Amino acid sequence: MSKIKIQQTVIHLPSFKKWLTTRATVSQKLEQLGLEPLYPGVHATYWYTDVEGCVNLLPHLILKSSLYKPTFTCINYAFKVWSESSSLYNLNTWVPVIGRIPGYNVRHAWNLILLGNETGLIKDNFLYFEPNAGWQFGAELEQAYQAFPMGKEGYTGEMVFY
Repeated sequence: MSKIKIQQTVIHLPSFKKWLTTRATVSQKLEQLGLEPLYPGVHATYWYTDVEGCVNLLPHLILKSSLYKPTFTCINYAFKVWSESSSLYNLNTWVPVIGRIPGYNVRHAWNLILLGNETGLIKDNFLYFEPNAGWQFGAELEQAYQAFPMGKEGYTGEMVFY
């Protein structure tokens, strides 16, 4: 007969700093980027980290390619990262963005990571992030955990859900 042994799951929480900002500040930054809000500001406050914290978290937020199905596509990957970054790390600034990418006639979804430091959000530090581990990139981006500066790789964000 089988025996049942109950164990607590061990979850590794990488070390990172985080700060708080307002919905108004996030809205202003996204407007400056020319992103149309799909639903403006679902949170009253937003928690963010810095570049170093992002580097520590990225490997833990790349999702398995096997999740991809006709009913689980790029938009689901983007929302899953937003949900996991919030539920696991209490950061709600890894937001889904929809726009255009090279080689695709339809819109695509990925994440925008809002980063800053103790003085506030810094637009020049914001990154785009492809959360699907199987997304085809060159070796340079794969080594960088599939995150890259806005305006690179031909990605053009149009709409954002935050």
